[in-house]
Amino acid sequence: RILPGLEEGLQGMKVGGKRLVKVPPNKGYGDSWYRGVVAPNSHLEFDVELKNIAQTPGEEFMMKLEQFGVERAVGAAACLAYLAVSPMLEKSGIL
Repeated sequence: RILPGLEEGLQGMKVGGKRLVKVPPNKGYGDSWYRGVVAPNSHLEFDVELKNIAQTPGEEFMMKLEQFGVERAVGAAACLAYLAVSPMLEKSGIL
């Protein structure tokens, strides 16, 4: 899920810490294109700030929800609910 070079660069960081992580090609995407955006054999740099560390799966979920946006999550849930219920509503003649 994470580039080996980036994972190595994050090790030892503390909450609130900042660092520039440089990832060589052999610990990044190697000699392959990545999604047509990152060229083969690219040296990558990440400006990283560690803001928080989740201690439980619940905390991890809440951090991801906060990053995604509660409003977007509610909107996505409403759309999925409509898609799940609409065939039943059509069958009963309500829609």
